[in-house]
Amino acid sequence: MLATYSCLTHNARAQATRTWISGVGDDANPCSRTAPCKTFAGAISKTVAHGEINVMDPGGFGGVTITKSITFDGQGTMASILVTGSPCITINAGDTDVVTLRNLSINGLQDHTTPATYGIRILRAGVVRIENCVIFGGTTNGINFQSTSPNAALYVQKCHIYGFDGAGIFIHSLADAKVVVTDSEIEQCAIGIQAHAGSNTMIRTSLITQNNGAGVDVGAGASVTLEGAQVSQNGTGIASAGDVTLSDSTVTGQTGAGLSTSAGGSILTYHNNKIFGNHPDGNPTGSMPLR
Repeated sequence: MLATYSCLTHNARAQATRTWISGVGDDANPCSRTAPCKTFAGAISKTVAHGEINVMDPGGFGGVTITKSITFDGQGTMASILVTGSPCITINAGDTDVVTLRNLSINGLQDHTTPATYGIRILRAGVVRIENCVIFGGTTNGINFQSTSPNAALYVQKCHIYGFDGAGIFIHSLADAKVVVTDSEIEQCAIGIQAHAGSNTMIRTSLITQNNGAGVDVGAGASVTLEGAQVSQNGTGIASAGDVTLSDSTVTGQTGAGLSTSAGGSILTYHNNKIFGNHPDGNPTGSMPLR
């Protein structure tokens, strides 16, 4: 018993609250600033839960699976994660864990013979924050949010997502989920943002453009609010079988309809929107009064 306790205590002490990785590091190192590790996967086991992994210089730091609360920060370097044949980042943490990914370049190597599948695949977590990241090139979805955690939340801020064969952001939670996308660009995917039942999504001051299908695709049982968004030059602008509210937004230049509803879906307009230059523009199903 004493030997077991001693071993557990030693392992806890071996983990640091802040670790470091470098393009010239070594995963055999302790991941300190003076002896950094080489990859995120190498550093995560040496970082305590709720700790932070910082990047010292530019480099390719490999794919990783995250199983606890942690922050990855590539401040000043836009640390690169290049992966083929699998997700670049998988998050499979606890129901109350908080994961933050900041200042990262996540490259699925789209033109490789075996490109990555997902940019970021979220299977389980309480809160995931993705900030100032570039996520591009893969065979499925850029951000795949399918958390089984109750009341899970995803926050995407100042991100650029492009070049995926599926959706830029795919939302299909098994429990009530909240998603907020702010100041981001999503382009050149099969679908821009795709929301399914059980999700409540806010898209604020973001650009969704040049996606082959719908810019925003809302399934039955899903709710999406667009505020100050621009949806342009997609196949369809907004396709709704769920509930959409449109405020202070522009929908223009689609090759197909600007607004489209099906299966009892709704698109309600609020305040000032510009819907023009689509084929056809389509009509909202109603409006909400100013209060």
